[in-house]
Amino acid sequence: MRKFLLPLLVVVVLAPAMSGCGPGPFPLLTPVPSAAPTSIAHETKPIVIDTDMAADDWMAILYLLQRPDVSVRAITVTGTGEAHCGPGMENALGLLSLAGNADAPVSCGRETPLGSDHAFPESWRESVDNLMGLSLPENPNPPSSQTAVQLLASVLILQ
Repeated sequence: MRKFLLPLLVVVVLAPAMSGCGPGPFPLLTPVPSAAPTSIAHETKPIVIDTDMAADDWMAILYLLQRPDVSVRAITVTGTGEAHCGPGMENALGLLSLAGNADAPVSCGRETPLGSDHAFPESWRESVDNLMGLSLPENPNPPSSQTAVQLLASVLILQ
């Protein structure tokens, strides 16, 4: 019986409290308008995306790139994730180009793990490197000549 009380308590206590938080019971799930109303000025939040460029990140990156209240200042790719550095950076540049933000810099970090030899299976990495058969527009800009750490430092110092 005890295991059923906690969910009931959460519903009884949190549901009324959350009902006053926004337009629905779950305000974080409320769709964001595609364009800001002209009478309300949005403060743009600058962000840096650090990613392994796996398939789950592609949609998240595109979502952030279309938000009017977010300014993607740079993308850093970890070379030890699902994508290798070169293809991961090219795919990130393609996503930026697709979203109309081709000028954001992209760089890559380490290509080897720090403390072990754990790595994603090579077949997974090749699949992600090839965008699982998808294609993106070319980005006229090359990857940054800076390492991911250098790019992070330069972007953060300018903030």
